Amino acid sequence: MDVSLNIHGTRAVQTLIDKVAANVLCGGGMLAHNTLVQVIAALNREVVELTMDMHGNHVIQAFLMIFRASHHPAD
Repeated sequence: MDVSLNIHGTRAVQTLIDKVAANVLCGGGMLAHNTLVQVIAALNREVVELTMDMHGNHVIQAFLMIFRASHHPAD
């Protein structure tokens, strides 16, 4: 998730989150679910660094704004 630490990468990752959200929230099936799980895993590994970074923080905020606790996938 190092790409999230610069302005252009932040926008790219936020777009990725938006696309994944659209697929998951519209019933995109198992592929959408698996993609969301991969995004969560990637963010989870770097969550502290991302929240401390000006650009990375926007990625975490975007994810939290889109996916509420009621939307998280069951692993």
